[in-house]
Amino acid sequence: MLKLNFTPFPVLYTERLVLRAATPEDAVALSVIRSDARVNRFLERKAEMTLEEAENRIRKIAAETLANECIEWIIQFKEHPQMLGSICYWNIVPEADKAEIGYEMHPDYYGKGIMNEAMQRVIEYGFSEMKLKTIEALPVKENIKSIQLLERNHFERDYDIDKYKLPETETQNTAVYMLQNNHI
Repeated sequence: MLKLNFTPFPVLYTERLVLRAATPEDAVALSVIRSDARVNRFLERKAEMTLEEAENRIRKIAAETLANECIEWIIQFKEHPQMLGSICYWNIVPEADKAEIGYEMHPDYYGKGIMNEAMQRVIEYGFSEMKLKTIEALPVKENIKSIQLLERNHFERDYDIDKYKLPETETQNTAVYMLQNNHI
């Protein structure tokens, strides 16, 4: 069973990136990302996020991280503190040693290998530090770029979607991908 402790917040580094906790200064960028139709294309959420909603979300994630319920990293370049996107572990199931990975990025940075670089480091952290046995992802079936990202990182599709107890509307549109610790 997982024994999670995200205090102090684990800042992660890659060749080009810093993965860090959100700060109030990220609220504008978060609002912009969450209000972009290209980002929301495959997500069922409000079309826009106000600055106040972004500030509230940052506070909510900080509280959930402090309670070891989830962890979300802001992705930025090492030399520039601007938020490019985020990547997280949520829907953590400690008794099953598993978590769901989620991610989003501003479209200006699509296709530059940034999310792939961030994902590789977050997967490494999940298996080595969190001691996860399984990482799951539930992209929309039509989100080919997200599925390609997962497959590049050795996730395999699980066709037994019924065991995930998703609402019927999600079952129709969702693909389930899994990465087991023995693949790394």
